[in-house]
Amino acid sequence: MDWQGKKILIIGINGGIGKEFAIQLSKNSAEVFGTYRRMQPEESFVAEENLFKLDLEDKISELDQNISDILQKVEPDLVIFAAGSAYYGSFAQMNIHDIEHIYQVDLVAPAIISRAVLGYFLAKGMGDYHIVSAIAGLMPAIKNMAVYSSAKFGLVGLARSLAMECVGTKVKISVSCPAGVLTSLPQNAVGDKEGFLKLIQILQKNFEEPKLVVEGILNSLENREVVVLPTEKAKGLYKKQGF
Repeated sequence: MDWQGKKILIIGINGGIGKEFAIQLSKNSAEVFGTYRRMQPEESFVAEENLFKLDLEDKISELDQNISDILQKVEPDLVIFAAGSAYYGSFAQMNIHDIEHIYQVDLVAPAIISRAVLGYFLAKGMGDYHIVSAIAGLMPAIKNMAVYSSAKFGLVGLARSLAMECVGTKVKISVSCPAGVLTSLPQNAVGDKEGFLKLIQILQKNFEEPKLVVEGILNSLENREVVVLPTEKAKGLYKKQGF
């Protein structure tokens, strides 16, 4: 796909995947914009005036207004939702505030943002919207990650439903389900971090560099595929589950 001159808005530009999207799209002459929660990216791959503060844990009404304002300022051709959080540990022992946090960041906020993006693109008459979920959104079960997994399932269901609403329009909705990605997500997770890091070490062969994952996602945006398995490793894990 020719990205030259395209305006791309990345939700969560500080994360490993969001950052890689910004790097690759900037190299391909796109005009990249991004949102961050606390600190602006230190790297120079995005101009400071193209960055916007957006806290996914804000009240729904505030989040809705903030993303709507950003869309009007940027006027994007493509929006990529690449933010997220994770929790590892027993659901029965999970703090209710952690439950609220994970669902807010991984499902509620994406839904609010998706509503604003979809409305904007339908009014414009065209546009692409991509949500980065995870292979957890397709797997039958992942022990000690009940809330995270169910949120990722929710993102896949949301994207599929929105794609159906866009049939017959020039608005495209898609969602990707990468295998493990080598980012700082495990270090930033809540719950049993030590247990999560041990699990990551065991499953390390299933983890891939953000560059490979992002390349696969960007290549998929050229077609009308709704659910994207961006790499051969992701496709292999999906097939292994018997789907």
